[in-house]
Amino acid sequence: MRSLTPEQEAELREIAKRAGVLLCWFRAEEVCIDPANGTEQGRSDANQR
Repeated sequence: MRSLTPEQEAELREIAKRAGVLLCWFRAEEVCIDPANGTEQGRSDANQR
């Protein structure tokens, strides 16, 4: 599996914020972007919401 570049990750963050969706992808572990503020969080954090 290919890794995302920092530019691709930034683009996904922006898309998640604009669309208001929780967007997830894998790095070493799964990364989720909180649509409310565009911050990164682990999957376990996302499941608690």
